[in-house]
Amino acid sequence: MVVELGELQALADAGREARSLLASNSPPPDNVVHLWNACPHADEVTDYDLRNIYLYGHLLEAETEGASERHMAEVFFRIRVDRHPTWALNVVQTHLARAHWLKQNVFPLLDW
Repeated sequence: MVVELGELQALADAGREARSLLASNSPPPDNVVHLWNACPHADEVTDYDLRNIYLYGHLLEAETEGASERHMAEVFFRIRVDRHPTWALNVVQTHLARAHWLKQNVFPLLDW
């Protein structure tokens, strides 16, 4: 895979902007690429799923152990829930939903 220098710079810029957003008191604007967004959904396993399979496992385990969505947002996604509650909970809920979908539809024998 060949990545152009411009693509790397754009990713670095987006990361810096997202980090500064996390430190601010304002909600994330719609036109900003966030470190974490709502989890995409598809009726098949995606590259996103493969990159985040361990995250899904940790989320399912934390849910089983009784962790709150607020706690998961702060620990796994590093989102300040007190500053961005809607965004934080949406990220957690959509990733948990995807984790459950994978568990039920793709890994039925996996005991997470």
